[in-house]
Amino acid sequence: MKEKITVLIADDNMEFATTLKKYFDQKENMEVVAIAKDGNEAFDKIVEYEPDVALLDVIMPHLDGIGVLEKINETKLNKYPLCVMISAVGQDKVTKQAISLGAQYYVVKPFDIEVLIKRIEETLRRDEQVILLLNRRGYSSVLSCKNCGYVMKCPNCDISLTYHKTNNMLRCH
Repeated sequence: MKEKITVLIADDNMEFATTLKKYFDQKENMEVVAIAKDGNEAFDKIVEYEPDVALLDVIMPHLDGIGVLEKINETKLNKYPLCVMISAVGQDKVTKQAISLGAQYYVVKPFDIEVLIKRIEETLRRDEQVILLLNRRGYSSVLSCKNCGYVMKCPNCDISLTYHKTNNMLRCH
């Protein structure tokens, strides 16, 4: 493994991407080389920067995270990154599709960044594929409109609200 683990962050929520970058920048052995706001930009930056790790939001404009994985698989790259899918949506079908396309992790927001970083380091060191299952609170980590796909988000932090079935309530965690 080289001196620093290079990371690309792809998320259309720039506040969330910046927060992730701050955590990674605190690690001596990690460096965020690029941030992308949509899937097309993410793919272009994967080709340009050849990062060790690509953190891909599943739901992004123009090309979603699954589409980025498909483009990676269709393209002959000099280096293929360890791909970690980050999403407010924890659906089995999407998770299975991401893993089948080569994603090493599928993480549902909110998550513990320290656990994620530790698993990335371990996986790169052993050159393995791992599925990281994180405990979540609430009945559903995302509530979305079946017609248009709109996701209810916290007005304070822009993370999807979690549905709690017992009291029929949406809450931010």
